[in-house]
Amino acid sequence: MDIVVVRDGKYAEHWSCADLYGALAQIRAA
Repeated sequence: MDIVVVRDGKYAEHWSCADLYGALAQIRAA
Protein backbone atom coordinates (compact mmCIF):
# COMPACT_ATOMS: atom_id res chain seq x y z
CA MET A 1 0.00 0.00 0.00
CA ASP A 2 1.51 3.31 -1.08
CA ILE A 3 0.69 6.53 0.71
CA VAL A 4 1.10 9.92 -0.94
CA VAL A 5 1.58 12.86 1.39
CA VAL A 6 1.47 16.38 0.02
CA ARG A 7 3.26 18.82 2.26
CA ASP A 8 2.85 22.61 1.97
CA GLY A 9 1.42 21.89 -1.50
CA LYS A 10 4.97 22.02 -2.86
CA TYR A 11 5.93 18.38 -3.20
CA ALA A 12 4.73 14.87 -2.53
CA GLU A 13 6.48 12.05 -0.75
CA HIS A 14 5.72 8.39 -1.36
CA TRP A 15 5.96 6.00 1.55
CA SER A 16 5.14 2.37 1.97
CA CYS A 17 2.76 1.27 4.71
CA ALA A 18 5.73 -0.09 6.67
CA ASP A 19 7.36 3.35 6.67
CA LEU A 20 4.20 5.27 7.53
CA TYR A 21 5.06 5.73 11.20
CA GLY A 22 8.57 6.94 10.38
CA ALA A 23 7.18 9.32 7.78
CA LEU A 24 4.69 10.82 10.22
CA ALA A 25 7.46 11.26 12.78
CA GLN A 26 9.56 13.17 10.24
CA ILE A 27 6.65 15.44 9.31
CA ARG A 28 5.93 16.24 12.96
CA ALA A 29 9.60 16.95 13.63
CA ALA A 30 9.86 19.26 10.61
